[in-house]
Amino acid sequence: MDFIAQLRLWNTRCLWPAISHEFPASVSQIDIDPIEPSCLPVRFWLLCAPNWVAKSVDKGRVAVPSAFLAHFLLLLTLSKSQRDDLPAWDGTAFWARPNLFFSLPISRNYHQMIICQLTQVRDLTETALQHRAIHHPYLKALASGSLPNPQSAITDFAIQYQGYTSWFPRYLNCVMNKLADPQHREYFTENLNEEQGHLDEETVQQLEEMGIKESWVQGIPHPILFRRFQSALGINPQSQILCRAAMLWRQRFRFLLEKSTPAEAIGALGLGTEAMVKHIYRYITAGIESQTSLRRRDYVFFELHSEVDDEHAELMMRVAGDFAHQSPTNLDEIRRGMVAALDLRCRFWDQMLERAEGI
Repeated sequence: MDFIAQLRLWNTRCLWPAISHEFPASVSQIDIDPIEPSCLPVRFWLLCAPNWVAKSVDKGRVAVPSAFLAHFLLLLTLSKSQRDDLPAWDGTAFWARPNLFFSLPISRNYHQMIICQLTQVRDLTETALQHRAIHHPYLKALASGSLPNPQSAITDFAIQYQGYTSWFPRYLNCVMNKLADPQHREYFTENLNEEQGHLDEETVQQLEEMGIKESWVQGIPHPILFRRFQSALGINPQSQILCRAAMLWRQRFRFLLEKSTPAEAIGALGLGTEAMVKHIYRYITAGIESQTSLRRRDYVFFELHSEVDDEHAELMMRVAGDFAHQSPTNLDEIRRGMVAALDLRCRFWDQMLERAEGI
């Protein structure tokens, strides 16, 4: 695993636990992939922070003081707009000469400010997780097979949910066009590329470790993957008409994004959607596995989004953190957009439950 991939791994596995104070107060243990002690990430610690000498390096397990870990992780997550507040430095030299990392004169107040922003954003995602839309009775009933006709309910879901999935690239473009920061726009460009089926080597490796073959997903736009799911259920999407609930949901969600501020749009599509997808799709996957005889390849759309969207959600939370840094009022706008998106999804689930109970 190369240096950048290792950084991304640390960011995913360690950032949010560190911010939520789940690490011990004195010494923290980080589990990373087995690596040689001489590899760059470990040399980074040993060479660049002589006052924070690692306690042990043993088969990829490193013990470091929590304060150093926090410093490392916080700097790692700085976005372009936050780096602009720091003294000028050469980004290329930054990666090539890690000793520059700790020469940056960053104050304790700046660290505390970043911690506060990230904590506030994380608190919003925790609030979103408690929303009815994420653990809706409809989702639970699909997963458990407790609806009057479980297979028909899954078929109906496959027909109606296409209204949302087919418009998702439009949602991404809508929000991206509101963003002024080139780094933020780059995050969305990456997301759009993945929506078109262009997966990088690291993602492919991650999926194959889960048993998902590259040939199932590489180069295949996600709306096509959803149609594969429909076809496996015997659905011809061209001959199906969306119900009023599906039409209203996708139209109102697009209207929400179009009329919102940039911060509200990030709250709606980021915290209220991308960060929640894996929790929702796990219910859907459970229902498909228990109520149908579909092959895993047929419904890979849901597993792909359950795993890959973790990275998308992380990037969205960085953008949200940047907006929170720019203005305290932006956090309220992020929350407002998040709740509005969740409310719209919840209304759709309410109506889908009525349909499923009447089948």
